Order: sequence, then structure tokens, then C-alpha cells
Amino acid sequence: MGKKKNPQDEFTPTPCPIDITSLTSLFGTFPSSPSESSATTAYLVKSIPGLIVIPNPFTPAAQRYLVKQCLRELTARPNVTNLDTHFVIPDEGVWNVYESSITSSTPESHVLLRRKPEDFPNSSDDERYTEPTTTPTTPTPPSTTTKILIDPPTTATPFLKPLLPFEAIHQLRWTSLGYQYNWSTKEYHLDRRPPFPTEIADISQAVVQTVQHITGYDVNKWKSEAGIVNYYQLKDSLTSHQDRSELNTEAPLVSFRLVSALSE
Repeated sequence: MGKKKNPQDEFTPTPCPIDITSLTSLFGTFPSSPSESSATTAYLVKSIPGLIVIPNPFTPAAQRYLVKQCLRELTARPNVTNLDTHFVIPDEGVWNVYESSITSSTPESHVLLRRKPEDFPNSSDDERYTEPTTTPTTPTPPSTTTKILIDPPTTATPFLKPLLPFEAIHQLRWTSLGYQYNWSTKEYHLDRRPPFPTEIADISQAVVQTVQHITGYDVNKWKSEAGIVNYYQLKDSLTSHQDRSELNTEAPLVSFRLVSALSE
């Protein structure tokens, strides 16, 4: 029988010249002793060239804060979620509607109605859901317009029923940040670019700066322009995939994993 492989052999520890937690307070406050933090070491994954892991850079309190921001702020306008294609979601976002329904004496008044065909391009004079007549081939500056553009469903959904907010929360899967992503064509809408969230941009830049001695990518060239927040139920998992939609294939792709526990 062959020798059982030690999982630790897959990782090559690499000291970082910068403690990532010193670059922004969004990682939280760690104990003063360097030995208490693992954020001064990055790990290269031998079997996946280019993959770099920084374990546990967030304090529990910082994780809870960012999880709440992902639910309360990033599901609201101007961002678009997977639910917007099928349901009329108020501008404050599905999570805030859910929280309001919990304390409401008439929770049924918060029902999310099914979107109608006339809400989509070429079917209505409602400019809020009107597609541009042409699609630019080069990126556009961040948009200052309040108009939100939503992609229509790729298949008919005549039997879709209205949702109560607590039902909608369990169907929330993603929200797009910055350049909006078309999940059907696997391409970015280069003419749809709401402002990118500052806090997510800050922690992303901190990661790029921390590992630039490994990647060779100059942090001064880095700019957060597009992102996706994925929401997982306990039974969910992220399937294997490759990101091929980015125009700049030299810039690092930054990913964060946040725990679901919000209680102290």
C-alpha cells in the first residue's frame, strides 16, 4: 500500500513582508503578539499553481461585520441579485425587507411580487428596465445614474409564485458589484458599472499588496472594478469553475470566505 499523503505537504509557507491586518482596520484588531496572528504568512498550493492562501486574516468580530454588510448593504441598490430577474425587489434590498417583515404587524404586506414580461426590454416604456440599444466594447466610467438594468430570464417561468421575504432569503444566491455580470453569456456588461463598494475594495487591495512579492503584480496598478458575493445555505457548495471573463488576465483575482455564525 502507498504511503498516505499528508495534506500539509500540499502547502508551501511563504513569509509576508507586511502584516495584512496592519493595512486596514476592516480585518479587526488582533493581539499585539505577532505569534497570535497567522496573517504574516501566505501559503502556496503546490497542486494549483498561482493559488495563494492567507488563513484567518479576520477577527470573529470583523467577519460578523462584513457578513452583515454583505446582507444589508450589498443586496440593496444599485447592486443586482439573482432574485431581481424574477421578482420585484424594493431598492432597500431583500435582506432589509426581510428584517422589516419580522417586526411588522402585517408581514403579508411585504410579499415580493413576480416580475412581469413587460418589465423587460422591448416590452414596456418603463425605462428602469430598458436595455441600451448598443453594447460598448470598452469599459465605461462608474455610473451616477439611478437607473438599474436587469437581465430577463432565459426561460419562461409562468408558474413562479410571489415570495414572502423569509422565503426569498433562502433563494438568495448572489449579488453583483461594480461591473454587472451576465450569468447567461458569462460576460460583463461594460456599460453597467455602479460604484464599487469601498470596504470590499480596501480589503482586496490589502491582499494584493501583501502578496505582491509573490505575484509580482504592482499594487499601484490594482483597482477593484467587479465582484460577486455568493450566498450559501448549509447544504450549498461552490462547484469547480474557471474565471475567464476578466479583460485583464494579469491582475490577481481576490476571494474571501466568511463564516456564517453571527452570534458572539
